[in-house]
Formats: sequence, C-alpha cells, structure tokens
Amino acid sequence: MMYQYGGFEKPIVQWDDAKARAKQRCIEWGYKNAEFFDAGISECIAYNQYGCTAYRITYKCQCTQ
Repeated sequence: MMYQYGGFEKPIVQWDDAKARAKQRCIEWGYKNAEFFDAGISECIAYNQYGCTAYRITYKCQCTQ
C-alpha cells in the first residue's frame, strides 16, 4: 500500500479498506489472507528551498495461507 501527502497535510489512512483490498488481491493469487508489516517506509518526493514539501509512505504486505 502506498499513499502520498503534502508537507502541511495530515493524512487519514483508511486501514480497513487497505487491508480488504490487499486480502482480495491475495485471494485472487490463491492465498487466504494478507498481513501488513509493522512500519512504513517514508520518502520525500518533492523539495523546495524550505525542505520537503511532499512525502510518499509505502507499507509492504505479505500474502499468507
């Protein structure tokens, strides 16, 4: 799962929706469930003279039986 937000925004993540989508994708691949790893990876995707102005957060998940 990945989302982006601006430097002055506070993202609201729909975790239940993300979990349902990941689970559905895993079911399509023959698995029963999906598990998200504990921490996301944050990276700055836009800069200006004041610093970072946009971020991308990526959470990895794994299909499980």
